[in-house]
Amino acid sequence: MIPDISEVRKRRRAAGVSQAGLAGRAGVSQSALSKMEGGRTDPSYRTVKAVFDALEAMEARGSSPVSALMNRRVLKAQAGEPVRRAIQSIRENDVSQLPVFSGERPVGSVSEKTILDLLRRGMTLERVSEMRVGEIMGPAFPVVPAAAGTESVAAFLDDFPAVLVSGKRSGRIVGIVTKSDLLKAVSTK
Repeated sequence: MIPDISEVRKRRRAAGVSQAGLAGRAGVSQSALSKMEGGRTDPSYRTVKAVFDALEAMEARGSSPVSALMNRRVLKAQAGEPVRRAIQSIRENDVSQLPVFSGERPVGSVSEKTILDLLRRGMTLERVSEMRVGEIMGPAFPVVPAAAGTESVAAFLDDFPAVLVSGKRSGRIVGIVTKSDLLKAVSTK
């Protein structure tokens, strides 16, 4: 027997998964899942079964929350600071990328690869180091809630080098998870 559709949103949130994440696992569109959660559609049995099968698979894994493996020390660059400061932070902290913020809001990312690409295109190190981080930054890292499961973070890490973690109530960034952090967690189990 399939549980009541009204449980989908509650169970998805308890699993710490976004609508897009659950929709992808269930093989349905995010729009269809949104309508299902909002009670704005009468989905087919097949769609409902796919969603609950995906939820049960995630719950069965007993995934620990991302807060258990995140690094609470979030190194960051500000969009208005010179790139040389970001390079210095990358070197001193032995990391390969930094999230870029405008105040407290994540707006992009900067990495060793970003800087090396500029050098390969003929820019001098002096020119690059004097530029502002906001001029060279790449896309922002995804943000997940602290209660999100590690499997949803792992899915983001397929496409991004890091994931930012937001606090439950404040919505502020409270941590970061990199591919390295996830591998450390796996190797200690």
